[in-house]
Amino acid sequence: MNLNYREADIDLGFENPKIGEAQTIFIDKIIVDKERLKKLNGKKAREIYIFCGKVKTGEISSKWGEVCRAQFAIVEKELQTGKQKRYVLAQYSKQRSVMYKNESDQTENESADMIKKSDILYFDKPPRWKRSEASIPTYNKNLFYFSSQYYIPINKTNKTYFWSGESVYVFLYITKDDELLVQIFMQSMSEQTAQEHYKLEETIAEFERNHKDLSEAEKLIKNGSKLKLFYEYIIDSHKANKPILEILLKYAKTKSLKAQIEKLLR
Repeated sequence: MNLNYREADIDLGFENPKIGEAQTIFIDKIIVDKERLKKLNGKKAREIYIFCGKVKTGEISSKWGEVCRAQFAIVEKELQTGKQKRYVLAQYSKQRSVMYKNESDQTENESADMIKKSDILYFDKPPRWKRSEASIPTYNKNLFYFSSQYYIPINKTNKTYFWSGESVYVFLYITKDDELLVQIFMQSMSEQTAQEHYKLEETIAEFERNHKDLSEAEKLIKNGSKLKLFYEYIIDSHKANKPILEILLKYAKTKSLKAQIEKLLR
């Protein structure tokens, strides 16, 4: 079984890679299939296995004791050939990057609040984060695609081998040479905020399933009024047709939100 951040029974068929001497824990497997390859302008379908670990720096702090850094191990596997590629993502001080990246990556990053929400690229859902404190990687001034995010909950495994209370955001990009770049942004998040996020994700998933049933959609919109980002999600999604926007306007509580919806309805 593979040690993982949810403490679930998972068998990947291979052992977790180590980062130096550091034990890692498995986060998730991401499949870059034909649909995602089309968005990324890539050629080869791949599986990406993401692991995280707490790596000792050799430094000693008078306040904290032994200093450790978060790093990520990536196992990239081509689906057609089975060929594997392994590398480590870290924050490199020389590059002054907030992203966890491969040292060879020639990339930059931009503050998320300097980018229009409509310009952020993603596969399924946009990132849910503290936008004013977030960053997105770029390659030749092109934004990476946001793939997925994970909240690292408080449990014994995470406390021992990584950190708890962090949200991990995964971004992908494929170059003209069909090289896959994987980069990660990490942001602290409280347990309460994480629970709100889980509730938001559940509500969004239910809305995705039932948005064509206007009576069900209205129930979800009414009950989701306390979820700060739910209404923003609906407005940004392709499901925001006129009937949905009219329901949304009915339950919108702020003047700015009402004005935004009214503008879309014109």
